[in-house]
Amino acid sequence: MKKVALYSRSDRGRSAGRRIGVVRARSEAGVVADEPPAPPAVPPPRSGWRASISRYQNALLVVAGALFALALVALYATLHPAPAPLSPAVAPSVPSPAPPPAALSAPGVTAPSATPAGALPVETRAVALTLNRYQDAFSALDVNAAHAVWPSVDVKALAKAFDQLEEQTFDLEGCDITVTGARAQADCAGNARYIRKVGNRALRVEPRRWHFTLRQTNDQWIIDAVDAR
Repeated sequence: MKKVALYSRSDRGRSAGRRIGVVRARSEAGVVADEPPAPPAVPPPRSGWRASISRYQNALLVVAGALFALALVALYATLHPAPAPLSPAVAPSVPSPAPPPAALSAPGVTAPSATPAGALPVETRAVALTLNRYQDAFSALDVNAAHAVWPSVDVKALAKAFDQLEEQTFDLEGCDITVTGARAQADCAGNARYIRKVGNRALRVEPRRWHFTLRQTNDQWIIDAVDAR
């Protein structure tokens, strides 16, 4: 008859406890192995303005140095202003010499276009002087002076016409003079400016053309007739 080994309940409990402990130990070891390692500790970030200053510290130092140099230059310029430039010496004005007597003949009255002004014949220059006397007499509203250069003029009618004017100016320009012996003809263009005493007192300017007939008497040229248009 075989003997059956008998086990006590206490042995079974111990063996079961051992198995359960082993399983728990293995499972805990597996859990520990599966967990990732903890990340390294990161130092807390610095504040924003301190980080910016530390990052751009060299650039800020360069800019500050440049500003300081500019301030020094401006201070030097203020304390030591540049000397004022010397003004060039002004040469004293020299009065222009008086024109020769020949140049005083009739401003605005010229010789014929074919004859150079510097080579006026004596008679042509004498006729031009007579035309100048006519221009001056009518510009001054002087009846006597006009009668002296134009003896055949109607003195009364001329005096009446002058009396209606406040002022008058005759400008004879570009006169063409032709002398034939003791006779001369002159065609002039110009303007007549005048202001009336009564009515519209505005200055009037009218373009005119004059045709003069002259003759020589006693070595002097006088006007025989005037046709003004």
